[in-house]
Amino acid sequence: ARRAVELDPANVDARCRLAELQLGAGEDDEADETLLEAERLSPDTACVRTLRGFHLLAREDPEGARTQFERAVELEPVVARGDRVE
Repeated sequence: ARRAVELDPANVDARCRLAELQLGAGEDDEADETLLEAERLSPDTACVRTLRGFHLLAREDPEGARTQFERAVELEPVVARGDRVE
């Protein structure tokens, strides 16, 4: 994912995947930076909102996380539910 971001810095999907991996590895500061850039590029993307929600949960901000999750559902109800659309 990091290489995909290096090759195409404007690729929001690659940034989402990188942030997801960073969050899973406990790299919260790095995930925050990745998400900030993804938000700058595309603030109204469900994956960005969902991952920001998980990031806020990790930082013990459940209200902030809820707001992000609700926005993700508004933006893309199927993906926010966890279904894959190919």
